[in-house]
Amino acid sequence: MNQFSSKIILFVTLIALASCSTVKTIKLMKSGEVAQEDFFQEIPFEYRLGLVIIEVTIAGDDYNFLVDTGAPNLVSKELAEKLGLANVSEQKVGDSQGKKASLGFVQIDEVRIGNLSFRQTGAAVADLNQSQEIGCMEIDGFIGANLMRKAIWKIDYEHQIITITNKAEQLKIPDNALRIPFYTVMTGSPIVDVSLNKQVKANGTILDMGSSGDITLPRKNLDKLNKQMANIPQIKSFGSASAGLYGSADIDTSYIAVMNSVSFGDVELDSTLVEFRNVDLPIIGTGVLKNYDVVFDWFEKEALFIKQKDYDHDSLSAFGFLPGFDDDKFIVGTLLVPSNAAEAGVRVGDQILRINDLDFKAFGIDDWCEAIQGGRDALKKVSEKDKVLLQVLRNGKVLEFEIAKSKLL
Repeated sequence: MNQFSSKIILFVTLIALASCSTVKTIKLMKSGEVAQEDFFQEIPFEYRLGLVIIEVTIAGDDYNFLVDTGAPNLVSKELAEKLGLANVSEQKVGDSQGKKASLGFVQIDEVRIGNLSFRQTGAAVADLNQSQEIGCMEIDGFIGANLMRKAIWKIDYEHQIITITNKAEQLKIPDNALRIPFYTVMTGSPIVDVSLNKQVKANGTILDMGSSGDITLPRKNLDKLNKQMANIPQIKSFGSASAGLYGSADIDTSYIAVMNSVSFGDVELDSTLVEFRNVDLPIIGTGVLKNYDVVFDWFEKEALFIKQKDYDHDSLSAFGFLPGFDDDKFIVGTLLVPSNAAEAGVRVGDQILRINDLDFKAFGIDDWCEAIQGGRDALKKVSEKDKVLLQVLRNGKVLEFEIAKSKLL
């Protein structure tokens, strides 16, 4: 785990399924088609906050969109106003942090990706500035699963190439590809069932390109495992280290535990760290996906994982705190317990003034965006050290802590 980065989970899920508005939204989410009957398109992408960003064209202008299998199409309020999009329906929508709000849903005449034309697809409209982390990405919307399911998509994370086609045989998938059957919700998001330690099932887990995390599951799954198995290695994580569409998560306690095995479809992961949170939204994020070339085949209802490198996420060495940004201040956002930071007396909410020789007194939103985008090399170097000197401000008093890195799991 990188000590000085923020886990951003950008995942929208539709709730409330019992109104006339919902019927309109469901119809809208199923609408759309690809203009071309036979197609094979390769497009480059870039990473922002570890997530996949592509260029799309709408009404003749180019925009930056996040590719998010865990969400429907989404456009910013500003883009919807520019395009003159009128609401077809309104729907209550919850984000990855369990926060809810009503969003308008619109229909977009055409979204062009490379030379492909996706016509008459539905999209939610949201204020993307509600989350400062999403704002840092400077995007105009999401390409979601309701559009993606009209084709077969291959994500080459290493070479940063997306291939979109209507025929799987054009992708030359090797025989050793791991096959993961999935089912979908109304937005088209790919859903799998996960087995933990061959004891507990985490049903309804989303293969989520919109999450920069690894495997995040509901706390109730860990509670079941703790009743069935003794001495599962685990630590507490107290604070707010993730963000969704409507902003940062509320301060809460989650757990990080070592699972002897995690399996879904043909994928078998041994000795793997899993985070368990109180929000009931299970996801497998890009921390896992990026180790493979991933093919999402909505026609056959399966994902194919073509291994590129080993997924190495079996231990955690850390100082015990993760920074955050709140109220225009660089703060201790999360505290791991037990850890050296917790034992030293560091608290969630402490304003970070200095880490070693790095001064954060005038740390602003632009600095935060640069840091979580991976642009502050000095912070990276600090995270690699065995010991740090942390200076914080708490209730008007300056406090200093010398904290050594230790193996927590």
